[in-house]
Amino acid sequence: PRRVPMVAVRLVLDGGVSMAVWEPLAQELQRVLASSQAFHRVELQRLTPPHLPTRQPASGANDATTVILLLSDTAGHHWWDGSILPWLQAIAHQQPLVVLHTLPLRYWESTALKRAPAVTLKNCEPLEANSRYQPLLPLRDPWDDPGAKDSLPPAGGTYLPVISLDRRELGPWAALVMGEAWARCAGRVLPAAESEPQLLGRGEQQIPASAEISDEEAERLWELFAQRASPEARELMHSMAASLFLTLPVLRLLLAVVAPQAFAPQPLAEVLVSGLVRRLPGQEGVGATPERLQFELLPAVQRLLGFPSIIRPSFTLGGTGGGIAYNAEEFETICKRG
Repeated sequence: PRRVPMVAVRLVLDGGVSMAVWEPLAQELQRVLASSQAFHRVELQRLTPPHLPTRQPASGANDATTVILLLSDTAGHHWWDGSILPWLQAIAHQQPLVVLHTLPLRYWESTALKRAPAVTLKNCEPLEANSRYQPLLPLRDPWDDPGAKDSLPPAGGTYLPVISLDRRELGPWAALVMGEAWARCAGRVLPAAESEPQLLGRGEQQIPASAEISDEEAERLWELFAQRASPEARELMHSMAASLFLTLPVLRLLLAVVAPQAFAPQPLAEVLVSGLVRRLPGQEGVGATPERLQFELLPAVQRLLGFPSIIRPSFTLGGTGGGIAYNAEEFETICKRG
């Protein structure tokens, strides 16, 4: 007789501007999982901060067990201020939940995971909820301080497996979900929602649109970004410094020009969570969808990267139309003069 899959998958795309670039990937992942016919059903749900659900939708008695895959960069305000905690905690007490982190591992410590203690998770029962997982000491990195002492975090937190988009990490997590005694998966422990409303402190907040930073601070931020950013993200940032109008569609076009072979969403995500880009003020409202939002580089960063710029039009009449711009005003004047 034909085997009927009894496990359902709910793929949840986290909210926030930086996560908008992952919408096509989430849709493609839903199609791939559904076409495999390995699951009872595959759903795609979107979180919309700040209006986050506080619990899972009620399910019928005959519903299949649902595994939740949260696609997130853990960098949104709802992670920093802890407003996502009640939702995570409610799911963790009912069903298996994992975070598919969209950023490379080197970025994780600059997101809201930076102060969530790392653990190794173990599970001995198939399809148990996260609250039944057993925490173990995390695996030590060979380059860690040999004198550092590891200790388990206090009981009562939310155990959350966190894996990257590397397919090699899916196997150990899947074995963990199915209760294989040998399986181990890296994770974090988030504080209980009712005991600590501020998830991880304020941490790295976005710079207000009206704030200015010094040239020295801009150089420090750029050096930090350049150390961990992919080559495609660095090229994209340089292209942004020479652009007067920045939206997500424009960023996609710039990336297609400077890095046509790039894994498209990742360099965009690296730029948006870098701290070097900010949203222009006055864009709040119903029509402020991620695709319509306008961004700008911090002025000090723009000065560092973008000028002087040599403007060379593709066609000239009498040798006019080009020039050297030493600031944004000169750049715009030369372009308009054409």
